[in-house]
Formats: sequence, C-alpha cells, structure tokens
Amino acid sequence: MKSLVFPRVIVPLVIGVLIIIVLLGAADVGRVLRVVSGFHPLYVLLLFALALAYEAVRAVQWFLLLRVLDRREPWRAALMSYLGGELSKSLPGGQYVQTYLLRQAQGVPIARSAAATTVILWLEVVVSLVVVLLLGVGPWPWVRPASLLLLGGIALVALALKRRPYATQLGIATRNHRRLHAAWAWVLDFSLSAERLLAPRALGVAAILSAAYLGCAALGLWAIARALGVPGIGLPQALVCYAFALGMGLLIPIPMDLGLTEGSGVAILLASGASTPDAVAIMLIQRVLGALLTSPIAAVSLFAVRRQLGAALHAGARTSDSAAPLV
Repeated sequence: MKSLVFPRVIVPLVIGVLIIIVLLGAADVGRVLRVVSGFHPLYVLLLFALALAYEAVRAVQWFLLLRVLDRREPWRAALMSYLGGELSKSLPGGQYVQTYLLRQAQGVPIARSAAATTVILWLEVVVSLVVVLLLGVGPWPWVRPASLLLLGGIALVALALKRRPYATQLGIATRNHRRLHAAWAWVLDFSLSAERLLAPRALGVAAILSAAYLGCAALGLWAIARALGVPGIGLPQALVCYAFALGMGLLIPIPMDLGLTEGSGVAILLASGASTPDAVAIMLIQRVLGALLTSPIAAVSLFAVRRQLGAALHAGARTSDSAAPLV
C-alpha cells in the first residue's frame, strides 16, 4: 500500500514545486520578495474573517446535504468528517477522507456520502464556469465558448445520473459475477444518493452556498491584491482569477492542485494587466495564508468534536487490526 501511495503523493508534489520554482524564476525572486514585503498586515484580520466565513458556509453545505440523505445525521459527526476532509484535501483524494470518517463514526455507507462530496465538487466547477462565462477574460475570447461547452457536458452527466439508462440491463448482466455485482451495487447506491441531492430544492440551496463561499475566497484574493498595493485588480478580476484557477484545478485530472492553481491564477492576473512579480506574489500569498489561517479554525473546531474524531479513528484502527494477518 505504501509503495502505491508514496509516488501518488510525492510525484505531484515535486511537479507542483517545480512549477512554482519556474514561476518565481520567470518573475525574478528578488522582485517577488519586494512585492511581498509591501504586504499591509492589517489585511490579515479581513482575510481571517473571510476564511472563517468560507469554512462555516462549507460546513453548513456539507451538513445540509447529509441531512437530505438522512434526516437523523448528527451535526457533530458531520462537522468532524468535514474537518477531516478539509485538513487532508490537499492530498490526492483527500476530499473523500470525510466519507471514510463518517462511515467510521456513524456507519454511513461511503457510496452515499461520496455522492454528497462529489456533488459539492461539481457545484464548485459549475459556479466557477458560470463566473468565467459571465465575466470573461478580455484577451481570451475562447474562454466563454469553452465554459458553455463544459456546462453542457456537466448537465448531460447530471441527466444520466437521474435517468440511469441501461441500469436494469447492467444489474442483470452482473448478477452472476460477485465482484461485478458488488461494484454495480456500489455505483447504484451512489447514483441513487446523487439523484436525491440533484433535486431542485436541495441543489438550489447547495448552489447558493457554493456561490457564497467561493465569493468569500475571491474576496480574499482581492484583499491580498489590495494589501500588496497591486493596481488594476478589482473584484471582477479577482472573481475571474479565483474561478478560473479553481475550475482548472478541479477539471484537470491530477492528484494535487499545487502549482496548477498558482500557474492558472498567474495567467489570469497577467491577462488582467498585473505584472509578473505582482501576479506570482498574489498567488503564493494566497496559498500560504490559506493554509495558515485555516489551521486555528480547524484546531478549535476539532477540539469541539474531539470525541467523535477519536471514536472514528479508534474504529478505523480496530478495523485495520482485525484485518491484519496473524503472525
């Protein structure tokens, strides 16, 4: 297991670091450091408030989607699983750690909670594409048609999840194959859960919450530009920059977004008129502060649900021990 996980983590991490090194080299490290040194520290308070709002709205969204699937879902277990996903989301597949924690704590099938996680991720893609479609990127005329095409593709996938064509035939075809039948049962449970979450009322509320917390993140990007004194980066530019970078990170199938997010954001900021040192400084500060500001939020929240977290981890350790071969 370690031999499989190790390259999946290390290789994307090395590639991401190399991308950031290339960006620093193109911008001139000295000039980037001079831009960073002009950061106004009072903006940290605003950034912390925006980070707190971002995490709070995301947690509410996760809880509400879980309640759509099971009205008895306790908020402490939902919060604990959400925080586990947040702390590990920068790792390959880290967003789905929350599904494992929820199963260990409450016995919720992974297929069911994975549907909620997947809907959240694709809602972020949809909101990002809508922002890019509405605001556009001045020198890139292809962005709007590409966004419209991707939105159409996502709509077709959502329709297929709701209609599930050939579901009966596939169920019959896999009936005599134990592993295939188990895999199909998992897919069917996932798609049935996703169908419930794609109901207009649940999806509408979730979409509004996605737009709210992505707006908080874009405001944070704008605040960083203001703190650095970078001219020409208003709220529309910050919205497009964050939406484009997030969309690229979610749509391109790579295990980690390190480097890709920074490179995409720098490209948009350059297209918006920022200089290369300014653009690189903004994206690097966003990465660093994003990690630093959420740590105390996560620490305090995890303390509030420490019993649920301990029970989930203990259950996971007990399951691993029972599965280990006797020597």
